[in-house]
Amino acid sequence: MAGAFAALALVAALSGSARALCAMPAWCVAATGVLAAAGALRTAQRRAQLVAALVAGSLAALTLPRMPPPVAGDVISRAPKTNATGDLFALLDRLDSAPDGMLGTRETVGGEWTPAAAGNAATVSRRIMACCAADAVAVGFDVVPAARAAIAAGAEVRVSGTLRSSMRDGELRYALVDASVCPLASGAPSKRSGRPRHDRRPTPSATSRGSRPCRPR
Repeated sequence: MAGAFAALALVAALSGSARALCAMPAWCVAATGVLAAAGALRTAQRRAQLVAALVAGSLAALTLPRMPPPVAGDVISRAPKTNATGDLFALLDRLDSAPDGMLGTRETVGGEWTPAAAGNAATVSRRIMACCAADAVAVGFDVVPAARAAIAAGAEVRVSGTLRSSMRDGELRYALVDASVCPLASGAPSKRSGRPRHDRRPTPSATSRGSRPCRPR
């Protein structure tokens, strides 16, 4: 059993499944797998049984998803009570502190894109997990692009728009309106961590179809 768990943890950490499914850092999952493997080696009585357990654990890990499952519910437009970092969370913190002074300003944030659908606005958000994918929530902003943004769901983007507020179903929501939406090149920041990298520039092809140039105004 320990051998199967060790293989499962190590393969999940290396394949990206651990990052997609749990809040524990991948290196910590891998370290747990190494410790479990060491214990399995000390207690194993038959080499064939240990090998079979390692193979079973590895095969089980390969069946795990490598992309996070969709977050249930709407994107939350308020600062999370966590230590998450990144420009999106920083802007929400500033809004919580002094909303009147922020509304009407033009702001730029990075996050994961969700196109408008079924009467809901498009959003830019970051995923937060307290424990695992089952308790994940998306935190961010509604987006009203200045022009049609032909960008796939889940793409990493930078959005620059004018900050507005509105009420929807009794909930205060914040939106970036008249916005330019720019997909990021590969190597964009993690969907879970909310820690965007600022050394990436959109490629010339990474512009919304018919939208404004991908640069903050």
